[in-house]
Amino acid sequence: MKNLSKEIVKAALNNGKHLPDIAGFSIPERVLQFGTGVLLRGLPDYFIDKANKQGVFNGRIVVVKSTSHGGSEAFDTQDGLFTHLIRGISNGKAVNEIHINSSISRVVAATQEWDTVLAVAEDPYVDIVISNTTEVGITLIDESIFENPPASFPAKLLAVLHHRYSCFKGDVSKGMVIVPTELIPDNGTLLKSVCMELAVLNKLDKDFIHWLETYNYFCDSLVDRIVPGKLSKDQQTWLEEKAGYTDELAILSEPYALWAIEASHPEVYKRLSFAKVNPEVVLSPDINKFRQLKLHLLNGTHTFCCGLAILCGFQTVKEALNNDDFLSYISHLLNEEMIPGVTDENISLEDAEQFASRVIDRFRNPYIDHYWQSIALNFSSKMKMRNLPLLLSYMERNDAVPAKMALGFSAMLVYLCSNLEINGKFYSSRDGKDFEIQDDKVPLLNKDWVQGDYYTTATKLLSESSLWGMDLNKLPGFTEAVEESLEQLKTQNPRQVLTGALKQVKQERV
Repeated sequence: MKNLSKEIVKAALNNGKHLPDIAGFSIPERVLQFGTGVLLRGLPDYFIDKANKQGVFNGRIVVVKSTSHGGSEAFDTQDGLFTHLIRGISNGKAVNEIHINSSISRVVAATQEWDTVLAVAEDPYVDIVISNTTEVGITLIDESIFENPPASFPAKLLAVLHHRYSCFKGDVSKGMVIVPTELIPDNGTLLKSVCMELAVLNKLDKDFIHWLETYNYFCDSLVDRIVPGKLSKDQQTWLEEKAGYTDELAILSEPYALWAIEASHPEVYKRLSFAKVNPEVVLSPDINKFRQLKLHLLNGTHTFCCGLAILCGFQTVKEALNNDDFLSYISHLLNEEMIPGVTDENISLEDAEQFASRVIDRFRNPYIDHYWQSIALNFSSKMKMRNLPLLLSYMERNDAVPAKMALGFSAMLVYLCSNLEINGKFYSSRDGKDFEIQDDKVPLLNKDWVQGDYYTTATKLLSESSLWGMDLNKLPGFTEAVEESLEQLKTQNPRQVLTGALKQVKQERV
């Protein structure tokens, strides 16, 4: 069976909905992308490819590969083409699509072909930079940008911009739109500040620094799509049988997608024209609303549910959502406790309800294995950042303890306070297996656990201001609610506790 390539596409052209047009291979390059990862290929590259196929953006991507491991041979062999499977649930309906993405024109290795990367900066049509270099990629390192190549991503970017400035003799129209997608708040603002400081450290002239600051548009952005990575063996077999070719670069993603880009300058709107045909790409002067919805209603729901799911014996998110009681628990948690806590003058009830409805679809995706043990990484810190603001908001508005939040919070404490310590490490035992708890606050929490005395335990755990930023015992009724849940979870089958909590909700509604 042959690899995906231009020849495969030419042979298969039958007006297929997602096949690239042969003419698309001659579209000029317009984007310089730092990173070959699956998130970039499953989100920005997907949107650019869709726009190209509709004759809107008309620009391909030069990808810079910065890491030393792995090569770009597969991209060369497959003419930059890769298959993107979109599988899951959207609006309650199954989605199963195959896209052949032709947005990548070539992949250049920074370590061996740095002069080629700099040459891309000389192309007047290449006026957009996209990156995803992991969360630690946007870091200031005092280094020369004239190395071949510089080590850090900001230094590489600054070298490209300085080369472009020199090539076009400071032409103000040749600045670039720069959209990092690293999963950190204010990523564009941070990247700009690092580049500005690096310019000073490299003693670059003031005219360049003014051009860098004024005529290049660094945009904060937020990406939201689950793109797990390479296909599983079963998925790869399914694709080969369905499509009739092999693809070393094939990726899988969920149907849901969002790319929110903070944009205020007209030039940004003009250049990012692919947004016109992709409603999932949102250009807005303020993207904080999307950040808050994702942080609290998606990530926060994971965090509130994680401990209870693990205690109930569920390994993956989709497994838990296939249980009627757990599905009811999440639905009640989201709609009756979390949404009221997240709405404000910027986030309407409609915004929150629409986002929450998609969360359930995403959690139920049968094609993605999202493990609760992975979600439990740094559990206590996630609970503080994502969920305590919602808890406080709910209690202030309703003068009552949110029962499902209290249960989820208590389940986290039971999971973290395992009392199984081996050589200074703490473990949770589930189904005969021991899992190391990856949370640096575990020693502190375990010292507060008083065996059999749940009120004292709750009081001690909630009083740890260094953990929660405040003494949670001051919240009226919260200590008692946590005490009750701790005792139930430690003395009963957690699934029975879950069922009992849902019965109580039904009785309260009657």
